[in-house]
Amino acid sequence: MPHLTRRTLLAGIAASAVCAPAPSFAAALRAVSFPWAPWNVGKAGETAVEGVAARLARQVFLRAGLSVGMTLQPWPRCHAEAKSGAADLIWCITLTPERETYLAYSRPLWLSSNLVFRRREAAPWSGWGALAGKTLGMVRGYNYGLDRETLRRQGTRFELVSGDDALIQMLASRRIDAFVMDWQVYCLHARILSPSVAAAEPSGLAVADLSYHIAASKRSPAGRAALPAIDRAIAEMHDDGSLAAAIARGIDPMEPPGAPPTRAAF
Repeated sequence: MPHLTRRTLLAGIAASAVCAPAPSFAAALRAVSFPWAPWNVGKAGETAVEGVAARLARQVFLRAGLSVGMTLQPWPRCHAEAKSGAADLIWCITLTPERETYLAYSRPLWLSSNLVFRRREAAPWSGWGALAGKTLGMVRGYNYGLDRETLRRQGTRFELVSGDDALIQMLASRRIDAFVMDWQVYCLHARILSPSVAAAEPSGLAVADLSYHIAASKRSPAGRAALPAIDRAIAEMHDDGSLAAAIARGIDPMEPPGAPPTRAAF
């Protein structure tokens, strides 16, 4: 089964939802997310218009009959606003036990594949033990699903940076030995011919796929009340094919190498 099709099947569990009229809200809801091409394309402070996740979230909100203002913010700010209730909703967000204490999640929308990339001239790696004594770059605040404590015990060091561009440049300049990156983000850099990306290649190590959602702040009654309508919209979009079409626009269809067995379980 093609990888893209597998991702769209994430919403299949919503297919049996009963479609009912969406509730009405007296005031527009406020939703936030962070710049992360190709998922969210734009600058912090701008209205979210382009990007796979931004377009998908907008279609879900429209299908749900919700009036939502969508703004991009730096990750620390959008996360803090969703946690505090200053924002009603946050889109393009992974689910973690810690976040579930202050966010209520929609049904999943798609899967993100995260791979470990290394310098092309490096010797072949046979497993996670290859990272012992090496420095692994990661974007600060991102949840990759890595078992970082086990890696630390084996001697892996971590370098936290501000963005994906920095990871690629640091690998090329040998300041780190490897980095973790979403497969679609890597494909985008390769497509736009970022010079430094030529130094990187998949190492053969892959992290279990992460599911992405729309979530409501538990401190926002209006946001939480919108979730049933959002879930119904996801179910409808799955059934009529518009969910797959929204995800496909801007996605590289190439299957990521080193795919873990857990991907098929989704």
